[in-house]
Amino acid sequence: MSDVVRGAVEAFGVVHSLKNHVSSLRVLMGLIEPRLSGSDYEKYHRLMKRELEDISQLILCIQDGRDPDRQQVNLKDLLKDLHSLMAPRSQLARVDTELVLPEDLPDIRGNLLFLAEAFRNVWENAIEALERGGKLRITAGKSQDTRGRPAVEVTFEDNGPGIPPAILSHITTPFVTTKQHGMGLGLSTARSIVERHGGELDISSGPWGTSVTFRLPV
Repeated sequence: MSDVVRGAVEAFGVVHSLKNHVSSLRVLMGLIEPRLSGSDYEKYHRLMKRELEDISQLILCIQDGRDPDRQQVNLKDLLKDLHSLMAPRSQLARVDTELVLPEDLPDIRGNLLFLAEAFRNVWENAIEALERGGKLRITAGKSQDTRGRPAVEVTFEDNGPGIPPAILSHITTPFVTTKQHGMGLGLSTARSIVERHGGELDISSGPWGTSVTFRLPV
């Protein structure tokens, strides 16, 4: 068996195993669901179910080797849902998160799951950068891309230690990271998703913290 074939078999074997784990988790969550009805933990159970569905969709995209389907995406709803999902993580890290969204934020055409993954990667990076607590401000609004075309901007701005200048210029290169145990794939994945949507990703950093801006076409 060639190395290429062996690698493909191993990759599909991992995907198959992941599907089995997801199926097991679905069964277990179904068993505890009746006991959570009306409790404070019901919302966390609902969020966990959504996470499993997202994992399942990602697995299907990997398995099929296809581009994800696109539809009209309500960015305001997406960011609010992510805010609820990330709230426990932020609380544990003592990160104060402010979400500022205008009422007239336009929809964009894209893939909900992949856009959520891009935003979440940046969100996770910000929380990890603020390991001793801090402030994360997420804003969105109408804008224009560098060619003057209508766009929507989503900005994540934290008051963490910032990215060293020597790393900043290639921080979106795969496996480049400022974290001791990081893989360096979060920002590179975010940039790849944004560019596949015809958008742009801008990153600036300094002693004041780090700002990451998604610019997506309307």
